Order: sequence, then structure tokens, then C-alpha cells
Amino acid sequence: MAYDPQTVHQASRQIEHSVRQLTGGLIRGLQISSDQDRVIMTGATDLYYHKQLATRAAMDVLDGRQFNNEIVVSRQVN
Repeated sequence: MAYDPQTVHQASRQIEHSVRQLTGGLIRGLQISSDQDRVIMTGATDLYYHKQLATRAAMDVLDGRQFNNEIVVSRQVN
């Protein structure tokens, strides 16, 4: 797939919006970055289920582009 910075930026924003909607904003520090080869999602959440939802949201937008979900699952201690 050809690298088009504008398309990648638009996809990143769409992924972020979809992830926030599907998870109810429960991914702390959500960041979507990309390079020519892949999109990378980082952040943290308390539940593996939220990480799975984030993956689903991203894959729905990416249409075959490589993707790394580096969201960390760990309980936040208050």
C-alpha cells in the first residue's frame, strides 16, 4: 500500500475517535502514530477487553495496513 501522509493522518484520527467511542474513553494516554510500514497504538487500560476493542476499531479503519497494538493492560493503583 502506498504511503500517503494525509490519508494516514486521517486514518489515525478516525482510529482514535473509534477507539474512544468503543471503550468509553477508558484507554489512558491513547496515542496513534504511524510510519510508512505500520500504524502503532499505545496507551494503558485496566481490562484486556478494552485492548481487544481498540484492535477491532483500528482494523476496521486500516483496510489491510499493518498494525501494532502496544496498549498495556494493568490495573491502575489509586
